[in-house]
This record gives sequence, structure tokens and C-alpha cells, in this order.
Amino acid sequence: MYDIPTKKETRVTTSGSAVNPAIYGNKIVYEKYVILDPENSWNRTIDIYMYDLSAEKETRITIDGSSYNPDIYDNKIVYEC
Repeated sequence: MYDIPTKKETRVTTSGSAVNPAIYGNKIVYEKYVILDPENSWNRTIDIYMYDLSAEKETRITIDGSSYNPDIYDNKIVYEC
């Protein structure tokens, strides 16, 4: 994340597998995937995570392994399954 007024860059996740971010206020939601088989990158789980900038804390939102395309508004998160 890059804060334009302060010109400060903040790493939200170090997994290297977080994609498709959306932000609202101090919360960022994104997809994070885990490859289950190194021989087959399509064999993976994808879940939604949220990062709270104020608390500097990541929270897993879904556990089904097939959620993607998150968005956030106010205190609601939507995504596809």
C-alpha cells in the first residue's frame, strides 16, 4: 500500500500470493491463494483476507478455499464463490 500524502509504503502481506485488493477506510480485502501441489499450480485454495491498517492485523474471512473477487464498503465484504 502507498499512502499518497505521507509518501509511505506499507507491506500488507508477505505471502507473495495476495491479489485483487480493494480498500475502504482502514480496511483492505484481497484474495490469497495457497498452491497445494507444486507440480500443478491450478491445484490451490483461494480465500478472502482482510488487513486492518489501524490494528496492523490480517484476518482470514473465508475458509471454503474457493472465494475470490472481494470488495468492501463500510462494514460489509462481498466476494464470489
